[in-house]
Amino acid sequence: SFILGSVEIEYRSPALLQDELSVGIRCSEVRGASFDFEYAAWASEPKRLVAAARTTQIMYDYEKKKTLRIPDDFRKKIADFEGRS
Repeated sequence: SFILGSVEIEYRSPALLQDELSVGIRCSEVRGASFDFEYAAWASEPKRLVAAARTTQIMYDYEKKKTLRIPDDFRKKIADFEGRS
């Protein structure tokens, strides 16, 4: 299982009701027991960044109450999805 270790968000510009938004996510880093997602939201007209965020997920054993190393097969799946393999 994973727990959410941290969340950071920066609001860059307003998003209005009539704005069409695009949202992107990527896994930016995988470490021993954790990995980061980076997010961005853009308004289309005029094209501008609305918000940028980062979250850190930590692999965690709830029964033992300790962090775990991320398995190699999970690392490979992330690398394949991100086009890094």
